[in-house]
This record gives sequence, C-alpha cells and structure tokens, in this order.
Amino acid sequence: MKLIFLISALVSSIDASKILFVGFSNSKSHLGSMLPLAQALAKRGHDVTMYVEALRDLGELGGGVKHHYIKLQNTQDLSNNIFMDIVWNQEFLPEQMVPPYTMGSDALAEAVEQDSFWQIANQTWDLIVSDEVFTPTGWGLGMLHKKRDGTPHAAFSTTDTLQTLTTMLALSRHPTNAPSYYTPHHPFAWHTKYFMDRVSSVRHAAVEYISVGIIAEWVSRGAIELMGYSDFSWSKYYQDVSMVLIDYPDRFAWPVTQGSDTVYTGSFCRGSKPLPDDLERFVSDPASKGTIYLAFGSVVQWDFAPRRIVNAFVEAVNHLTDYRIIWSYKGKSLNVKSHVRLMEWAPQNDLLNHPKTKLFISHGGLKSVKEAICSETPVVYMPFFAEQTKSALVAKQLGFAEYLNKMTFGAQEVIDQSTKVLNDEQYQKNIIQIKSLFIDRIMDQLDEGVFWTEKVIRYRERPVFFRRAGMLLYWCQLLYLDAFALLLCALYLFSGK
Repeated sequence: MKLIFLISALVSSIDASKILFVGFSNSKSHLGSMLPLAQALAKRGHDVTMYVEALRDLGELGGGVKHHYIKLQNTQDLSNNIFMDIVWNQEFLPEQMVPPYTMGSDALAEAVEQDSFWQIANQTWDLIVSDEVFTPTGWGLGMLHKKRDGTPHAAFSTTDTLQTLTTMLALSRHPTNAPSYYTPHHPFAWHTKYFMDRVSSVRHAAVEYISVGIIAEWVSRGAIELMGYSDFSWSKYYQDVSMVLIDYPDRFAWPVTQGSDTVYTGSFCRGSKPLPDDLERFVSDPASKGTIYLAFGSVVQWDFAPRRIVNAFVEAVNHLTDYRIIWSYKGKSLNVKSHVRLMEWAPQNDLLNHPKTKLFISHGGLKSVKEAICSETPVVYMPFFAEQTKSALVAKQLGFAEYLNKMTFGAQEVIDQSTKVLNDEQYQKNIIQIKSLFIDRIMDQLDEGVFWTEKVIRYRERPVFFRRAGMLLYWCQLLYLDAFALLLCALYLFSGK
C-alpha cells in the first residue's frame, strides 16, 4: 500500500503539459508510428491530443490520447488511383515524392476553412510534435507557435529519414554510405563498394533534393501561408525544431551518422494477447506444421491488385496445405481451401507472437518489420513503396528474410521462397540475434523518448541539445562547393601566368 501511495505521489508531482501531435492527413499508418510515444506521454499524466485531417473518422486512439479529426470533403479519388498504380505496378522513385506533399497542402488548405482547425491553432500548447513528411499543417503550427509564444516543437520521422532532410540537419549522411530510400526492386542488391550502386544512390539523392528540397518546399510554403506564417523553408524549420524523434530502428540498417538532437524511439517490443477462441482453434490444429501469416498493411488495397498477383497468391496458399494460413485480405471473393482463412482485419502482433506462427509474408512496412523482429518470426518480403524495399534488402542481408519482386514473381516463387525459409532454421537463429541487438539498451527507447520530450518542455526556449553549425550553411557551402570554386579560380589564374 505504501508503495502504491509513493508511486501515486510521484506521478501526481509531474507537471501535466498540453502536447499536440500532428499527423499526415488520412494516414492511420503514420498515426500508428506516433501513437506509442503519445500514449506513453499520456500515461505520464500529460494532456495529449492527436490532430489529423481525414476523409473518415479514424476511431478512438486509446491510452488516454485525445483525437481531433478535421473532416475532409474532397475524396482525392484520382490521387488514390495514381498512388495505387505506383504501389502495385511501378518502382517507387524520388520523382514521385511531390504528390503526397501536394495532398498534405491541399488538406491544410481545406482545413483552414473550418472553425474546428482554428480551435486547435488558437490554443496554447506546451509542445507541438509534427510528422516529418507530407504534413505542412504541423510544420506551420510549430513555427507559428514558436514565433508567437516561444512554444518548442519537434519533428517526428515516421519513416526512414529522407536524405534531403538529413542534409538540412547537417548530419553529413553521404548517400553512398547506405542503401537508398528508393532501393530498386531489380537488381535486389546493394553494397557501397560497387560503383553503379553508389551512382544509383547519388542519383536518388539528387532527384529527391529537387523533388522534396525545392518543389515540395515551395508547395508547402503556399499552404502554410494560409494559416498566417510566411517564408517557410526546410532550413528554417530544422533550425527551429528542438529535436527530431525517429521511429526507424537505429540498430537495423547500415550505420549512419546521428546527432544529439536525433532521438530514436522505435526500438522497443510490446506484449501480446491471447488469440480469440475461434482463431486459436484454427491455428492450433494438430495436423498443422505451423501458421503462415500473410499481410500487406493498411495502405495497400487489394481491389487495385493486378489479377496475376492475386492469382499467384491464391495458387501458392492453396498449395501449402501442411500449414494453417491467415491472410489479411479485404477485396473481392477468393476461392481458397479450408486451411486458409481470409480476414479483413487480423490481430497481427498477437498472431506473430503465437508459438505456432512460423512465417510472415509481409510488405516490409516499418511497424511490420519491428513486429517481425520482436516476435522472432522469419519473413518473406514483397515490398511496394517508400522505405519498404530498403528494409527488405537489409533484412535479407541480415539473414532473416527472403524477397519477392512484385513486378515479376509468380506462384511458384512464393512457394519456393516460403519453403526455403520454413525449412532452414538459420533464418530463425538470425532473427533471434537481431532482436537481442534491437532491445539490448540501457534504457527502453520509448522511455528515452518520453525523457527527452519532457526535458524539451521543461527547458522551453533554452536549447537541450548541441546543434551543428552546418545547419546555418547553404547546401553549396556544406558540400564545400564554394571552396572548390575558389580553388578552381586560383588554379585558372595561376595557369594563366
């Protein structure tokens, strides 16, 4: 009883702060990346609100986190159709990064016309945390409140941090030191020692700088001006933020430079719950060698999938009769055998942690990658867009996954790759080792994120972290191009004599 009283006293002594999280419009996936930290802060007694512009109600968030959804009227059907074509049929390239920034800007332009937006914008907050990509609402609110009230604000990287944005942070992450965010499906290999791999990474970085660093900045600036803040730029934004919170694991991919103000929060594992009775009976069939779980996340829509892909998976899962297969699928009716169960939604974390689960067939989304590691489940990845192909490549290089090329695979390859992973214990041993590195820390990363967040709130306008002087430089100065230009001029003048 005394211990409970002491804990209650400690919790009540924490000053409750008003914290606003701003997510990418209409994205449950991005919201899900920010939610664990938001819930951890709410558990500490803070008043936490999640703001999202959405086409539909995204539901309750749980964990004491409030929500404030701005209902969008524009359906954006054309944008969705274009995006789904990229998802299923195309390579994901840096040239394709402008449309989602335009979508975020359009959502803000619609939101500022509603009183519900200004209810949030005109409140006083102790901290504003914004999704780092596609979310001009959050960037504008952060800079506006910092200018008006001295309110600190932070960026939250819900994906692997873009090369352009690390340049604004002066982290000196050379594009040839790690696989590109836009790792191609073919050839599915990358190493810094190979010249053409380095050329590809540099090309991606250069095009991304044009798409994100110039065009998306211009598009976002116009939208942010609608809320009363002018002259937005990436450089000013990153000089303004107090820290950058990052969900992508820091001990998973190739090593990259970090700053004291880059706070990683995503490398933690959460517990699981027992499966519903009917699902437990299905996967526990004594005739089954184990369970295969097939899921491609909340963004990928099966109604847009090419028929060849749907047919390939139907043929493959119908062939793997020795296993029970759970397929998270929302689409047209499929003809599958009795050992396959189709579910519009499945308890993914609980399924992966079930002792009968032997294989995860996944798209390689960030949360799915982390849940595979935490549950020690080997994977066959079929990535679609964003950092998914990079994550799948790294997982293959680390020895706990195999790969399917969405544009060329067939049913036999699904069967072969699945059988390869199921029959080789080394994949399991490798992912167990990766998990040990993933969670072996002095302090739980989520708790560390809470610690630094509360410290930024306490210090308010005083700096908490060291900032790199390179953030004050133009990109040509940061890359020493001015020094090279001076050297070339000197050489020219000298040779002229």
